[in-house]
Amino acid sequence: MIAFGASLNYLQTRRSSYLAGTTVVHVDEDASAFGRYDRADVPVLGDAALVARELVARLEARPAEPSRSLPAAPAREDFEDVSAPGQLDPRALAVTFQRLLPAERTVVVDGGHFVVWPIAFMEHASPDAMLWTCDFGALGCGLGPSLGAAIGRSDRLTALFIGDCGFYMTMGDLELAVRERIPLLVVCYNDGAAGSELVLADLAGLPPEEAIFGVADLAKAAEGLGAAGAVIESLEQVEAALERWDRQGPLFLDCRITREVRSPLYAHT
Repeated sequence: MIAFGASLNYLQTRRSSYLAGTTVVHVDEDASAFGRYDRADVPVLGDAALVARELVARLEARPAEPSRSLPAAPAREDFEDVSAPGQLDPRALAVTFQRLLPAERTVVVDGGHFVVWPIAFMEHASPDAMLWTCDFGALGCGLGPSLGAAIGRSDRLTALFIGDCGFYMTMGDLELAVRERIPLLVVCYNDGAAGSELVLADLAGLPPEEAIFGVADLAKAAEGLGAAGAVIESLEQVEAALERWDRQGPLFLDCRITREVRSPLYAHT
């Protein structure tokens, strides 16, 4: 594993789990960065761009080696769909959008427990096809940037995936999409709770009730701002809602998901 300029702190390495079984080459212009958070088996002191160019040049100068076959990645559909009416499996929901949305699209992802599903269970054709806005762990940071993405790439569909908590924090921004008639698709993963806090409370042995606030009709809230809205309680309803959308403004899909499927992002705990 080669890290250019990254600190290799426990969030980046998922508590060192990503580094298991690897030789870590750590490139940084600051010598004090080596070993600050995790091991650097091969520390390389230098500017990231210069080291990268030198590395590429040396690799290109070497004779070609036979390629090694890698193990196949697990299929995105390789899980037991536990969906029930009004209790959708968030993995199956992401797979449904992967199937129904056009390949030419921009996927913007807010922060929260749900984030792994649209990121890992959908395909993203290029670096600018998937924008995760939660680099600093702040909820409610997706709706505003998704408007910019939709305007900047009006030639393709922009779909925002957001949790109920993130929408509560920033729902006023949806009015701009209504006023400017921006054809933004908003997919809200609504479980009536602060999903990450549910997991963390469970891990800490604390009662989860404080993180559960109940499922509100967020489609009506979106409609109150002037957007088209629909409550999604079965996977079959997704296609019908998309077909009714005239793209003369935003569409808000209030997707009711189960709390029983835990994100693999918490597996390291």
